[in-house]
Amino acid sequence: MKAKFILLFTLIVAACGSRNTNECRITGEIGHLTDSVVTLYGMFNIPDSLIRVPVTDGHFDHRLSLDTITPLFLYLESIEREYPLFADKESRIHIKGDLKQTTNLSITGGKIQNEYNSWADSLKNHSTSSDVQDLADSFIVSHPHSVISIYLIDSYFVRVDTLDTGRIERLVKSLSGSLRDHPYLRLLEEELKGRTPESNELYVPHFAMPDTTGKIMTTSQYKEKYMLLSLWASWHKGSRDLQDSLKILVKEFAKRPIEFVNVSLDTDREQWKEAIRCDTLPGIHLCDQKAWVGPLPNNANVSKLPANLLLDTHRRIILRNVWGDSLKATIEKRIKALEESQKRKKKK
Repeated sequence: MKAKFILLFTLIVAACGSRNTNECRITGEIGHLTDSVVTLYGMFNIPDSLIRVPVTDGHFDHRLSLDTITPLFLYLESIEREYPLFADKESRIHIKGDLKQTTNLSITGGKIQNEYNSWADSLKNHSTSSDVQDLADSFIVSHPHSVISIYLIDSYFVRVDTLDTGRIERLVKSLSGSLRDHPYLRLLEEELKGRTPESNELYVPHFAMPDTTGKIMTTSQYKEKYMLLSLWASWHKGSRDLQDSLKILVKEFAKRPIEFVNVSLDTDREQWKEAIRCDTLPGIHLCDQKAWVGPLPNNANVSKLPANLLLDTHRRIILRNVWGDSLKATIEKRIKALEESQKRKKKK
């Protein structure tokens, strides 16, 4: 009997020891959530994976294998909003809320997530952007080893209308050596060096839109690539003519680190698809059928057609409404610098 007990105990211990200790469990219960899936994707496009988690009656459950602390975004398509998550090994993050009452969700679990929550709570009595930046500045300087500091640099000092490069450089230098080697900060350093006066320093936030097949495409799928966003509509002849001029560029820059993404302001899906067939337009085609009230025209400050936006790897607008040889020359210069940077990283 004693031998059987010892054997059973040994089997239980062995089974427990085989549990994946690198696993983070992410669960949610969100009232009035109409999405059939929620999306998880890496902050700063790192990692480049995009995970679609099934939702049943507002509930979801996903287990994620991790090697280290991984900053993620949870994206809810129905309300076009993203929420920061800081997943860690052997942790459980729980998301709770009711979208009928508020779009603010309670996200708890894990040391890093709770640390971020404490900082976010400190913002409640501060409404001005300068106050929030000062609080973010203070957190970054006092937390040189926290990945949250990278998120705060990106959110409150990089994705703003006007960059204060001196302040960004000071904050980056305040971080620990290991954190400063983060791939995002290396890319940021490259982008700051290549900043041009044409840019108005606006950012295009993350967006998700259906393509012609109904598949949802998101900006997080374009890791370490430039993006030319071309806005057009089937009912606007001028924009259709300029779309046609992009055919040469799409062919010339094939297999290089740039995506040509065509966003239509159509409200009639069939009319949009027919225009694509008629004009044999190249590249990726997206349309949310919201025309001018969609999030992209408003967030990118686009008020008329035709329009195009050249985005860098952080979705910052570096050029707008330029076509022909000037556009081609800028693309060539930018992606050549990016390719050289990527080659240097591979050699290390």
